[in-house]
Amino acid sequence: MALRLLRVLYAIEFLVALVAGLEVWREVGGQAHLDLMPWFFKFVLAFGLAAAVVKLTAVSVTEGSRRILIWSTIVALFLLAAGLITYYYHLNEPLDGDEETASLTA
Repeated sequence: MALRLLRVLYAIEFLVALVAGLEVWREVGGQAHLDLMPWFFKFVLAFGLAAAVVKLTAVSVTEGSRRILIWSTIVALFLLAAGLITYYYHLNEPLDGDEETASLTA
C-alpha cells in the first residue's frame, strides 16, 4: 500500500516540478527569449529537470548521502544548461526595426 501511494505522489511531484520549472524559467529568463528558442530545448530541459527532481526526492527517501549529492549535481546541471541556452538566445536575439534604422541615421 505504501509503495503504491508513493508512486502516485512521485507522479504528482513530477507534474508539479514540470509546471514550476517552466514557470520559473519563463519568469527568470524572460518569455521573449523562450519564444526564440526551439521547442526541443524547452522539452528536454523541462522534462529532464522534473525527472531529476523526482529522482532526487526518491533517493533522499531511500538512499545515502552520496546519491543525493549526485542527483543534486544533475539538477544543478539542468538549471545551468537552461541558463546558458537562455543567455545564448539573449545575445543573439534579432534587433527591432526601429533600433536598426536609428543606428543607420546616427
